[in-house]
Amino acid sequence: MQLPSCRIPHPLSPGPPSPAPGPRPLGLYVHVPFCVRKCHYCDFASGPAPDQIREEYVDALVEEIRRSPWRGASARTVFFGGGTPSELRTDQLARIVAALRETFDFDHSVLTTHQTEWSIECNPGTVTVASLSEMVGLGFNRISLGVQSFHNHHLKAIGRIHTAAEAAEAVFAARRAGFRRLNLDLIFCLPGQTLDEWRSDVERAFELGPEHVSLYNLTIEEKTEFGRRHRMGLMALPDEDLSADMYEWVIDRAAAAGFEQYEVSNFAPPGEECRHNQIYWRQEPFLGFGNSAASCMEGTRWTNTPSMSCYLATAAINGGPERASEERLPPLEAAGEAIMLGLRTREGIDLEEVAAAHGIDPEAQWGDAIGRLVEDGLAYRMGPVLRLTRRGVMLANAVCAEFL
Repeated sequence: MQLPSCRIPHPLSPGPPSPAPGPRPLGLYVHVPFCVRKCHYCDFASGPAPDQIREEYVDALVEEIRRSPWRGASARTVFFGGGTPSELRTDQLARIVAALRETFDFDHSVLTTHQTEWSIECNPGTVTVASLSEMVGLGFNRISLGVQSFHNHHLKAIGRIHTAAEAAEAVFAARRAGFRRLNLDLIFCLPGQTLDEWRSDVERAFELGPEHVSLYNLTIEEKTEFGRRHRMGLMALPDEDLSADMYEWVIDRAAAAGFEQYEVSNFAPPGEECRHNQIYWRQEPFLGFGNSAASCMEGTRWTNTPSMSCYLATAAINGGPERASEERLPPLEAAGEAIMLGLRTREGIDLEEVAAAHGIDPEAQWGDAIGRLVEDGLAYRMGPVLRLTRRGVMLANAVCAEFL
């Protein structure tokens, strides 16, 4: 059984062109590629770096933000990801935050009644009450802690730098520092992991009282240490039946805790969903800053160069850093991605809205596939809205592939 992967689908196909600055507020993503050491499963553009490179990177990042062609646009979410953003000094974070506030409009009460969501990813082994309090002082109001497991032998095996005790201490520190919204990330199907171990990980996570949990199925990426070991036959992963048992159990456990599964890997009580990630799934406009960061604006999506040296050399020039990729999807592919991303969410996808946005009739293009999914109990219809059933969620990757 193929379960949902541990990665958010990389953003994202374009929706209909949206003007800039325009009436639709943006999501802003800032990539911080530094960490103490590379985890064995991670294939992001990240890794250790000396202080001089970090300082040069922050300089380049600030220039990229300030030179944005969308200067003055309204923004409703900001997400610092990595890497490990908490590896930056507070003064470096402050410079980046100041550049964002100088460049974009966060006073958009006419557009939304919600406070701007400022999120930051942190490694539990890199934070203290003092450093977290400084983050809150900069305006961050949501924190995502990459716990991954509460078993020390698994943490060591996947290359994490923190212990289970330090993960819990980071949660307490975040609360003392003033974070109102806290997300915990966990990974299942780790090498050698048992169902009982997974259950105890989840139970411990809920004991700590987060507002959001992300529960990911380990994916073996080729260009990682785990990818190397897997090719050499040195890794034993849980079989598909155990993987399915882990995933199905956590769906029920999260529901018992009052957490709704609003996306295949993400759970939160009503109103506590991560609004930044919803921008990706709903195909709303967003800008990414930093090496390897992705953007989607005015019907075009692109990704900055992952090369640190190339990024440092080009970030401050007119037009921004060199791009590793750029594309404007044809309507058929854009419509298919819209359906795929929508099906991953609790909301499902409105097929009439897809037709209006992309000029493609989903019923004509994928009617047979939709019919099979409904007949096989993997999806159901409510008027024009198509949603996955529980069984469909369990097989989300295979179901969504029907539209790609």
